[in-house]
Amino acid sequence: MEVISTGLKYLVVPVDGGLAEARITVPDLEDRLKSIGAEFAYLFDINSFEGRHWNNDGIMEDVATGSAAGVVGAYALKHGLVKPGEAFVLKQGHFMGRPSEIIVTPFGAQDDIERVTVAGEVAFVGKGQVIAP
Repeated sequence: MEVISTGLKYLVVPVDGGLAEARITVPDLEDRLKSIGAEFAYLFDINSFEGRHWNNDGIMEDVATGSAAGVVGAYALKHGLVKPGEAFVLKQGHFMGRPSEIIVTPFGAQDDIERVTVAGEVAFVGKGQVIAP
């Protein structure tokens, strides 16, 4: 496990399978994350390049987390899972019945990551309006 930031500080939790059974069961996860300098946790299957992300109380799961995708790109390059400039697809949302694919491309070297690009398509699901007083 490692804390990585590309803007937001994530604890990347690499796993070898088992994402379907994953749940957050730690009642004070946010405090524990803060104690190690992280804001969020992201489970990342290093073989299937699939991830899962919940809010820190474990109630709401995200179908596609762009901020975490950048962090996973940095992690993958740093640990030799991909080569510099090599795009990969990060899958997420499958276990919610709303699969997504985020295209991630890290640049630089394993010990000097320059940047990570994150791309993908979105589906419009609705709009709203906020009226301020």
